[in-house]
Amino acid sequence: MRYDEVLQRPKLPHDVVRVILAIDPGFVDPTIIQVIGRDKQGIYRTYIRYRLTRIDFNEQQKIIHWLTEFYHVDQIALDVGSGGNGSAMMHNLMYADEYKGKGYDKRIIAIQFAQKVLSGYTEDGEELFQEAKAFAATELANTIQQGILRFSEVDNEGLSQMERIAKKKSVNGRDLYFVLSDKGNGADTDDHIFASYICYALAIREEPFLQVQRKLAQPRGIHT
Repeated sequence: MRYDEVLQRPKLPHDVVRVILAIDPGFVDPTIIQVIGRDKQGIYRTYIRYRLTRIDFNEQQKIIHWLTEFYHVDQIALDVGSGGNGSAMMHNLMYADEYKGKGYDKRIIAIQFAQKVLSGYTEDGEELFQEAKAFAATELANTIQQGILRFSEVDNEGLSQMERIAKKKSVNGRDLYFVLSDKGNGADTDDHIFASYICYALAIREEPFLQVQRKLAQPRGIHT
């Protein structure tokens, strides 16, 4: 059967003004695609979650395109780190003839959990950098606490992973975030929903907020 005969695309509420696909790709490990929308009040919600297991990568990128066209997706936050083949799918969506004119070069945000991202400024205006996954995990927690990202009461799977997020220090002092197993005795191998939300958290970083931080961090006596 074709994917469009199995998967459903329910309509989003009429007041959704921004749509993000947050994608943690895989093959043996499942691919998680979340359709996350922001309403006119600035609240994000996960409206649909797709779990694809052992689906060919060519078909996965067709599914991404199929969803993007239907939901008029603004941003695609795609993990392109090693192991998930996200970089190949990104390249195909951006440059393959069948997707020409679709604007994927402007819509896809390539996510790499280990890369360094700007996280703030010192009092002297110097840039501070943090590993992307650690930065995004903190931002994700903040958006949940502030009610910017809200969960459905029936989303037991998503809520369960969010409630089991844990942090520990590595031997070199880095913050490592992971999902505890149900028994609480180590990391859960199924952390793909969390990984997808990490992609979402990196997609919604607001440059104006960072610019405000930069101005506040400038040394006294300097004006712009």
